[in-house]
Amino acid sequence: MIRNSSKTDPLIQKAMACAERGVWPKDLEKEPAFQQFSRRRQQLSIVEDCLMMAHRVVVPQRLRQRVLVSLHKAHPEIVRMKALARSLVFWPGIDKDIEQVVRSCDNCAAAAKNPIKNVLYSWPKPAAPWTCVHADFAGPVDGVYYLVVVDAYSKWPEVMATKSITSTATIKLIEKIFGQFGNPETLVTDNGTQFAAQLFQSFCEERGINHVFAPPYHPQSNGQPERFVDTFKRSLKKLKAESKGEDALNVFLQLYRSTPCAAAPQKKSPAEIFLGRPKRLEGGSKGCRGSEGCRGFEGF
Repeated sequence: MIRNSSKTDPLIQKAMACAERGVWPKDLEKEPAFQQFSRRRQQLSIVEDCLMMAHRVVVPQRLRQRVLVSLHKAHPEIVRMKALARSLVFWPGIDKDIEQVVRSCDNCAAAAKNPIKNVLYSWPKPAAPWTCVHADFAGPVDGVYYLVVVDAYSKWPEVMATKSITSTATIKLIEKIFGQFGNPETLVTDNGTQFAAQLFQSFCEERGINHVFAPPYHPQSNGQPERFVDTFKRSLKKLKAESKGEDALNVFLQLYRSTPCAAAPQKKSPAEIFLGRPKRLEGGSKGCRGSEGCRGFEGF
């Protein structure tokens, strides 16, 4: 769809013609929108009839609103939505369009973030994925708790819903996660009763996991899940306000894992670090698969 729409988009056609010929007429460079391309001419290329800005596919005018809706599906804040967009798509004025979408979203306004006042404890940085993970509980949200496990290296999150947060229930949930990805070397938690119980201590010892408690009297020192839980709870409220129901968690995780993270190595997305490749997202470019941006954004 991007390929076909690009053929009828005047701005994209002008930029493609100039990029192909290597000639940029001065009269065109006076147009504000066209200047966005002429200033970045060294980054332009054409892949399967789609205009690319480095690794980002240039979205035609008629598809931009649809792309914005897809980028905001999990209700990220402005910074995270821009980070996701910059890994996939481009058009002149995209940053302003993103700001307008977030600021005009009623659900985002209703779940406005309260600033975190405590300074988070800084743990030593691990050298590889899944060597050190942090765990915590979020909730209850509508009677449901969520076990959150975050990989300290890649920032890849795993979230599991539960009605019970006893040690036995917690172990069953963590066994499912560790059964999929393996036992980490270190597990960091707070001093919650389910984590401090002897049953949980034995579970870690049997698997050779070094269980470390966050510093006492400072509940936010378990910083990895604290940051994620804060984002997760606000996004979950927004998604449930749209009656997403059981799909809310999956929608959130898909976009969170695919969004570049400033705290991850090379500021890549958790998926790129943890899986070694970008995740393919709903709403991308059929017939335009020659770049990271096109491969990551499927469906258009």
